[in-house]
Amino acid sequence: MGALVAVDTRVQPADGSHLGVQRGVGARIYLRVEGPRHPGLAVEDVRFTARSPQIPWTGTRESTLAYTLHNTGNVKLAPRVSLGASGVVVGGPGERRFANVPAELLPAQKVRLTETWAGAPIAGRGRLTVTATADSVRGSGTVGFLEVPWLFAGCLALLSAAWLLLRRRRMAARAAGTGARG
Repeated sequence: MGALVAVDTRVQPADGSHLGVQRGVGARIYLRVEGPRHPGLAVEDVRFTARSPQIPWTGTRESTLAYTLHNTGNVKLAPRVSLGASGVVVGGPGERRFANVPAELLPAQKVRLTETWAGAPIAGRGRLTVTATADSVRGSGTVGFLEVPWLFAGCLALLSAAWLLLRRRRMAARAAGTGARG
């Protein structure tokens, strides 16, 4: 890979400024050198950040998934990236395709990408797998997640504790009432 650049060596002063403007134009050049082709693709450093409302179904949830797409081979690739979710998941699609992917990935190039996920899982525990494919190669990276709406879980725990306490008092009252009669 390379470029052919033509630059006008004259510097023209910009209007109302002491800075000069130098103009140029460039074109990409792709050369293929004799030898074996070794395409390779990897998905690295996958990270999931969940942003959900404290009480499910009461607001918008918009999570982000960040990952590094790495061309580990010696040929230019045009990658396609998708996401799959596995495990016990409440809400969110099981699979989706990413749109924010570069049209080409040059040999040895690494690109850090972030994808916004509006329909992310509300709750659950599982794994998210980011899979990239191009030509005849495939690479994937995974990240585990545990998404719990903590306010909802806390309220549920308090209600359960109150129910158990009430039940224990009723049982103690019945035992006291039975013991008094005997």
